[in-house]
Amino acid sequence: MDEIKYIINDIELIEDKYVRGCLSEITDNQIIIVPLIGFRGKEGYTYPEGTTDFYNYLKVQSNRDMKLAFDDYYNENVMHHEWIRLAEIAVTYVLLPIVTGLIVSFITDKIKRGKKDPGKVKVELAIKVRKGSRTIDFNFEGDATKLEEAMKNIKDIANDDGHDS
Repeated sequence: MDEIKYIINDIELIEDKYVRGCLSEITDNQIIIVPLIGFRGKEGYTYPEGTTDFYNYLKVQSNRDMKLAFDDYYNENVMHHEWIRLAEIAVTYVLLPIVTGLIVSFITDKIKRGKKDPGKVKVELAIKVRKGSRTIDFNFEGDATKLEEAMKNIKDIANDDGHDS
């Protein structure tokens, strides 16, 4: 918990054809929100609770082209815990600094609106960063108070010269 996990993948090896296509075609002006595939053993694609709010927030604040994958089949999982789960976000390396800042702002605002204690709120999120012909898939699960530091670490890892650019 409170750590960032990441793996590097070749885009062409991503199993889901739609997700692979989205990542192959993503531009430096796009943010794609990717659904969970087979969440809790269910077939199909689902998004975490609040994805529509997150989508609209990113669209307004980033002034970027947004794509909600599978919006024709929007299906949302409602979870009632002290967790904030975000749908997976796919961006190019160029947009990563903007998106990480917007994630921190969105979560901070959501906690304030809900009048929750940030020390008791957990955050779960995933970011796919396209860098050349690969993605760096980041996952963070931890306390909301550690989110800003986690986003900085994600940017630092993605910026590492050892990764394909």
